[in-house]
Amino acid sequence: MVTLQLLPAVVTLNVGGHIFVTKRTTLVQENDSMLSAMFSGRYNLEQDLQGKYFIDRDGTHFGHILNYLRDRTTMPPYSDAVKVFSYLSSKNENLT
Repeated sequence: MVTLQLLPAVVTLNVGGHIFVTKRTTLVQENDSMLSAMFSGRYNLEQDLQGKYFIDRDGTHFGHILNYLRDRTTMPPYSDAVKVFSYLSSKNENLT
């Protein structure tokens, strides 16, 4: 039998040094997403020294992801989207 980790209704995230506070239900809305899997309770999540859930990624644009998950209409500014795409393209030549 799998024991689910009990997670709080409101979670504080440390994403690459950027701090975010949101509801757990926001993070699990996209069923097939990594965030949904991470905060499903099936995994032991790493926490920083202050108890914030730690995600080892650049948090510069993570707020845009949260805002989209919150209301499904808020998209990042075009200039930010282009920066993210350019960054990802430089890391992975197959992304087109």
